[in-house]
Amino acid sequence: MLHIRSQKLNTGDRITLVVHPFGNPYLFNVKVQGREVHLKRKTIRLSVGMRKIDRKTLEALPYKKMNSDATLWLSDDTDRIPVEFRAAVFIGDVRATLAGFQKS
Repeated sequence: MLHIRSQKLNTGDRITLVVHPFGNPYLFNVKVQGREVHLKRKTIRLSVGMRKIDRKTLEALPYKKMNSDATLWLSDDTDRIPVEFRAAVFIGDVRATLAGFQKS
């Protein structure tokens, strides 16, 4: 996410990365949906999706733990702080919301 947060993030931009967090590679897709006010903050709305990469064929397969693309809101300022994250995953809907932020 540090790489994503450092980009310009203009509406319609797409960023695709191969990530290898553990034993398997994944294709990570991010699309900038636009700018909006969310939770009383100016934010950048992102659509975030993952696909599993088959090691033998290099084919991008569905990632079964995510039912659909997740949504991430970043603050629309130089800090690009994650404000909220929502995802439909195999255990149900997951949501994380920024409770507070203080610059030091």
